[in-house]
Amino acid sequence: MSEKPKESTNISGNIQGGMINIGGSQSFQGTINIRIDKMHQAIDKFTDSSDFEKQQIRSLIKQLHEALSAVPPEHGRNVEKIAKRAEELVDEASDEELDRDAIEAKANLLKKAAENVKEIMPIVASIATNLVVHILNLGS
Repeated sequence: MSEKPKESTNISGNIQGGMINIGGSQSFQGTINIRIDKMHQAIDKFTDSSDFEKQQIRSLIKQLHEALSAVPPEHGRNVEKIAKRAEELVDEASDEELDRDAIEAKANLLKKAAENVKEIMPIVASIATNLVVHILNLGS
């Protein structure tokens, strides 16, 4: 089994108080912590999905990560909640015994969290919604 390449992120501009942790985890002023490597491992466990569907979800996770990195620091709690909800959704969808009700509940929590930053960063809500749609349609 071949290993997935590690995610790399190119960051430019003024990052005050920022800290980047190697290994797929980023933290900006304590406001974002999305574990891409862990999420890729969970995506690999999706049983009712094609490689194409998995790749689409990986791409959306990467886009969400990048968009959350751009959210102003004063919205840190919302950003952390979105990252947490995305991770919970992917984890739930990777469970061997799929529970559609639990997946829908996690999806709704992610959508609700993303709505909190829709006014300042509509792209975050859009990406989160696309992620939800893709996960809810897995295996369809």
